[in-house]
Amino acid sequence: MELARAGLAWAEHKTLSFRLGVFGKASPCQRHPFYYMKTDIDIPLSTLTTLRVGGPARFVHTIQSTDDLINLFSSSEIQHQPRVVLGEGSNVLADDDGFDGHVLLMRIQGKTIVREDENEIFIRVGAGESWDSFVEMCVSHGWWGIENLSGIPVTVGATPIQNVAAY
Repeated sequence: MELARAGLAWAEHKTLSFRLGVFGKASPCQRHPFYYMKTDIDIPLSTLTTLRVGGPARFVHTIQSTDDLINLFSSSEIQHQPRVVLGEGSNVLADDDGFDGHVLLMRIQGKTIVREDENEIFIRVGAGESWDSFVEMCVSHGWWGIENLSGIPVTVGATPIQNVAAY
């Protein structure tokens, strides 16, 4: 029954879920939190960027865990293919001809306090978390230092790339 639904999703929305094994074999199947990820085919990049321009991306993988990344990069099908990582798609200008490669939508969530003492706090935050919601969480707990960086449309994982501190 699940395979039939996956086939229906493919026919209507060009959506597949793949199980990527250690040998890189892919097969349509039902979703499982550790070994399956959502993969869309020929999705317009204009729907994934804030500037709303860009042609179709050949593959769009929704990354929801580090296991998704490990499984994806264990696959020989992506090893030598062009790829790009997207968070919220801000500050990205996509070509109208599209992208004949793999787009990795970073959607890893979670905020965990690793260590806290009287002088500092260390927090592990998923790369797909909204930067603004992370700043909001820190402010609501009275942790100061990044409150002036609120309102920036970026994910936590993109902050080193986009030089958020420059804002």
